[in-house]
Amino acid sequence: MQPKRVLVGGAIAALAIALAAYFIFFRASDEQKIRQCVARAMAAVTVTEDDTNPIVSLGRIRGAFKETVDKNVRVRIPDLPQVQAGRDGLGEAVAQASVWFKSASVDVGSLEIKLDDAHKSAQVTTRATLRAIGRDGRPRNEERDVTLLVTTPEGTWRIASITVWPPKDE
Repeated sequence: MQPKRVLVGGAIAALAIALAAYFIFFRASDEQKIRQCVARAMAAVTVTEDDTNPIVSLGRIRGAFKETVDKNVRVRIPDLPQVQAGRDGLGEAVAQASVWFKSASVDVGSLEIKLDDAHKSAQVTTRATLRAIGRDGRPRNEERDVTLLVTTPEGTWRIASITVWPPKDE
């Protein structure tokens, strides 16, 4: 009976060590989770020439934003002052991009992430580049500084505030 007890004890110890190693070495850090959240949200802002049905686009955008953007997100974009508050308002504004562009994407540079001491919120700053082809066929490339407030009130990182700053005079 003793060898079984040793075997069971050894298996439990090995499982505990494996779980500890996972949480120490392989579990995503808060910064990695924030980067993933921002990347998924930015991917939803993409417009392709196939995006001809705004209802389908809105559904795709809402699905992505449900996972990455807070329901009550605050949005400040100088070029789009009419964006309604909240995730739905932002989703509708993004879906309208297919009216102005044949194709568009937003690429973000490196993210500077400043976590608060409790790891419940973070200020994220980056330089974003809009690369688009207008309905008239002309390319449009713009760079803007962007500030995000990302929070995790329910355990999942979500964007709570978006500020797109006016273009810098160069």
